[in-house]
Amino acid sequence: MSLCPRSAMRILGEKIHIWDDHWVPNHPVLSPYSNSSSLDCTLVKHLFKPGTSEWDPIVLASLFTQTQIPNLILALRIPNEGSDNLKWSLTDKGDFTTFLYLEKDLEIRGYA
Repeated sequence: MSLCPRSAMRILGEKIHIWDDHWVPNHPVLSPYSNSSSLDCTLVKHLFKPGTSEWDPIVLASLFTQTQIPNLILALRIPNEGSDNLKWSLTDKGDFTTFLYLEKDLEIRGYA
């Protein structure tokens, strides 16, 4: 298991890039389904119903071929306020340090 792609997630906001950022927990960077609507959607906020902070299941279904991806996204909570913050999902507080990384790496490898 690789720690980096599966560990970093962001609280949803205005600056999260759908295709470039690790924003779905425990999932690698998403790949666009080859259709014209994927070109118009670049930020996570483009996956919301217009004028709201609610996921748009129709947009999700049109962008992702695997049914599990829209379901993973629909399960994510969208905060009402705040900004984009990088969180590390392998710790309770979301803090990332080199020590914590090495500790988790040893734990996963069975040395801790």
